[in-house]
Amino acid sequence: MWNPEKFYDKVYTWILTYGPRIIIAILVFAWAWQLKQLNRQLAARQSELVALSRQLQEDVSAREQAEAMLKRQSEHLRLIIDSVPDYICARDLNGRYLFVNKALAKTFGRSPEEVVGTANADYGVDPVLDAAYLQADRETIANRERREAPHPSWP
Repeated sequence: MWNPEKFYDKVYTWILTYGPRIIIAILVFAWAWQLKQLNRQLAARQSELVALSRQLQEDVSAREQAEAMLKRQSEHLRLIIDSVPDYICARDLNGRYLFVNKALAKTFGRSPEEVVGTANADYGVDPVLDAAYLQADRETIANRERREAPHPSWP
């Protein structure tokens, strides 16, 4: 005959004996499954980062090549401009030199690099003449047109 009390005692004993092991097994399984999912995500992200790193290396390489070509072209242009005996320059709206060739720098007794960032006033150029040139430079900048100096003896 079936005895429910014995049955419940056996179930209770079984739960006390094996229950914690089953719970631990379930938790370990869930942890392993989560770990596997995280590893998959990590591998996918790592793959993306490797691809981005390769792209970045290609971009840096292309930029370095472009910079090298620009430097060569700039040096070539500098050689051409410095070989011209006429004064060649560019000034900003405040009259500061942005660029000068050797011929113009030589009139100031300086190198082109030393003249950049200075103004005519730094070299004792007549303020009235400098103001006229500055006005002409501003008009040239505003109109975006090329202009030749009206006085070949300038500065």
